[in-house]
Amino acid sequence: MKNNNLNIFILAGGKSSRFGENKAFQKIYKKTFLEYLKSKFEKFGKVYFCFKVKRYPKIFKNSFLEKAKVYAPIFGIYESLKKSDARLNLFLAVDMPLISENLIKKLLSQKRSSCFLVDGKIQPFPILLEKTYFLHIEYFLKKNIYKLKYIFENLNIQKLPLKEIYYNNYLRNFNYKKDIIFLY
Repeated sequence: MKNNNLNIFILAGGKSSRFGENKAFQKIYKKTFLEYLKSKFEKFGKVYFCFKVKRYPKIFKNSFLEKAKVYAPIFGIYESLKKSDARLNLFLAVDMPLISENLIKKLLSQKRSSCFLVDGKIQPFPILLEKTYFLHIEYFLKKNIYKLKYIFENLNIQKLPLKEIYYNNYLRNFNYKKDIIFLY
């Protein structure tokens, strides 16, 4: 089932300021969010971690540092596409550990750049991007445009509609410590 032409990038470069500590190391089912996502999706392709804190790439195999001074996920996507050797690249946010395998399979089945829509609104993660989108992303960065939803609305990316129930159950972000209660 592993696709040699697919890289999976788990973006873990946020500040976690609302959460109070680095979300990447929050435990879920006895694993950190990072470990949990990796074990869940490594069967689909090679997994990489993109960090903003210098000490983490030294700890984790297949990881690298995103160097932008601004905190925005688009920089992690840009750095990842720049490093990628695969045609297709799946991007996951570290604070969304409940993403289901079925949703990822739905994205991967498109075999082209795709994201989800919930109530007509683009969901920035998970997203599947072809390597060729590197230049498009670079264009937006040169224009100082960092908002993912705006960028993805303006790219020729297939948008797959989802019912809100999927959003609530499988695309939930864990932004605050109290959100962890949802797991138990």
